[in-house]
Amino acid sequence: MCSSFSFTVALAYCRRGDRTWIDISGELLLVHCQKYLNPNTGNGKASSFEVYKFNTNVKRRDPVTSLGEYALFLGRGQSFALSELKVSGMKGNHIYYAEDFTDPCSIRKLRPCDGDNEIIVYSLENSNLEFLQSPFPSEKPYGMWFTPSLGGR
Repeated sequence: MCSSFSFTVALAYCRRGDRTWIDISGELLLVHCQKYLNPNTGNGKASSFEVYKFNTNVKRRDPVTSLGEYALFLGRGQSFALSELKVSGMKGNHIYYAEDFTDPCSIRKLRPCDGDNEIIVYSLENSNLEFLQSPFPSEKPYGMWFTPSLGGR
């Protein structure tokens, strides 16, 4: 087994100090992705996530251990939360992360990983990771979330 080391990267943005912020029912959440880098191959993958609630009263961030019915969707250009009560098939208390291999800060930019275009599903309850790969080969280097409008025009 290869040895590895880990470090934290910001999600969704590349500027130093930026992080992914998500609003759930008026609470502002900050999400950090912990990635590991295999020194033998240069490949990196998300290995865990940390979620914090921003406490404006005392100017600190408090750890969040459960999202309840909500799932977080993180990725290039857009991050958001949805309730499992409103969307069938998704799991509450999970983070769905679309790896962005074109991001200049992505460690896979250094050396792409065998064409893996993965969606990572992370359980906040037990820290389990599930890697979902598309059955359709693609030259596109990343997945992207979008939220269609189901009402109106």
